[in-house]
Amino acid sequence: YNGEMVMFGGGSGSNTYSDDVWTLNLTTYTWTQLTTTGTKPDARHSISSILYNEQMVVFGGYSGSEYLNDVWILNLTTYVWTEITTTGTKPNGLQGHTSVVYDGQMVVFGGHDGNLKNDVWTLDLTSYAWTQVTTTGTKPSARTRHSSILYNGKMVMFGGVGHSRYNDAWTLDLTSYAWTQLTTN
Repeated sequence: YNGEMVMFGGGSGSNTYSDDVWTLNLTTYTWTQLTTTGTKPDARHSISSILYNEQMVVFGGYSGSEYLNDVWILNLTTYVWTEITTTGTKPNGLQGHTSVVYDGQMVVFGGHDGNLKNDVWTLDLTSYAWTQVTTTGTKPSARTRHSSILYNGKMVMFGGVGHSRYNDAWTLDLTSYAWTQLTTN
């Protein structure tokens, strides 16, 4: 955002988790810890976040003792945190999931809530209503720690860990919600 990568949370590997916000200037490669206001989210790791309307939207993560399914917004102009009250049936608390923003919605795939997941959820970023999406086509195996990007109206997902380490790539068309496994070289 504005030439900076914004990061929230994380862990040190010794069961110590963070609720800090840091930026990395993408020109000077200088790290800066931000001072935020408002009630901030509990420390956690393995969240997903997206950029929407000058805000970082954060979903889920793991606190060290529980899988979280809360939604928080950090205004990237004022650095004020706000917890969002959502409606509809929400996903279980997740860690290691991914999300992209498309057509005013946060699209969430996979993760782990004590069990591996391969379902898709959307959060409308105006009404804050959750919807579990019914997809078509063969689904990817349930997984966590994968990567996803948005490209040409599709969520492109790669790899991750499940019952094995995955080296596969998939697309989810975000209009039809049809999965397609990609053949790669």
